Amino acid sequence: MVRKPAGRTIVSFPDLDFADDVALLAELLELLVPSLEVMASEAASLGLELNWQKTKVQDALVLHG
Repeated sequence: MVRKPAGRTIVSFPDLDFADDVALLAELLELLVPSLEVMASEAASLGLELNWQKTKVQDALVLHG
């Protein structure tokens, strides 16, 4: 289903019960947190919900030199 309220296109996925395995990359945790919040907001607009208990942050420290 596609709706267009106030110039925005909203796509509904009626058969999508859950989605998983999303990877967000950021150089700093301070940049990752807002990205997660945006992802949660966009997911909610599609009727999806993030499970914060299952959300993990992995540090991939790269040493140069």
